[in-house]
Amino acid sequence: MEGQSFEKQHETSKPETGPEISIESILERGEIEEREDYLGYYWPIQRIKIKDDGIAFFKTETKEPESSYYARGDYETIAIKLDRLLGFNIVPTSVKRTIKDDRGIEDRGIMECFIDDAEPAIKFSIDWPTKTTQQEIVKAAVFDYLIGARDRHLANFLINPETGKIWLIDHAVYMFETGRHGSLIHDEARGKEIPKEILLKLVALLEKLDSVPAKDIATYAGEKVEVSSIWRRIKENAVALVNAKVIL
Repeated sequence: MEGQSFEKQHETSKPETGPEISIESILERGEIEEREDYLGYYWPIQRIKIKDDGIAFFKTETKEPESSYYARGDYETIAIKLDRLLGFNIVPTSVKRTIKDDRGIEDRGIMECFIDDAEPAIKFSIDWPTKTTQQEIVKAAVFDYLIGARDRHLANFLINPETGKIWLIDHAVYMFETGRHGSLIHDEARGKEIPKEILLKLVALLEKLDSVPAKDIATYAGEKVEVSSIWRRIKENAVALVNAKVIL
């Protein structure tokens, strides 16, 4: 359905027979009908039309190690994995995928479902906190504190002004390692009490991370970045939040 997000289009519909088709499998294997540069945003992002299954964004990786988009897939995978471990549902569903252009040249990157009922926070400028809720702000601030977000400016999160739901996007190396903007969301929530239900999710996260053998932690991202230090940072930050019970 043209213009409709994967999350919305597939949130309730299930086949009458046969196995249920997941959003991830559609993003991984769905037939691509159209592919075009997404000119309204930062390169390299493309708008993808998947046959019978709506719109997605394809975030291309570059092949130069010095590029900010070289290990994009790995960093995005860390973000989506952390979100699912927490049970926050605050990062759009995404998967790694390689697709071919019109010349048959393969491009590798992240296929991310398009959230059609939310707007970039930059649209609301300094009024963005009034378009969401304190619960959503604290939840997003917890996520950003865990990863040490360094690039959460107004173009790197979305808000549904009707429901107040926040979506966190664009988790490239800038977000994890080299950005200079910090996190506007974390700044907004600093000092606020963390609700009990979120604290319980943080405790559950620590239990899950403790159960993963060190040799297997690489499966939580990919092959281009050293991920153990990132997950160690996440674990240390989770411990700090559980002990403090407020956004630090």
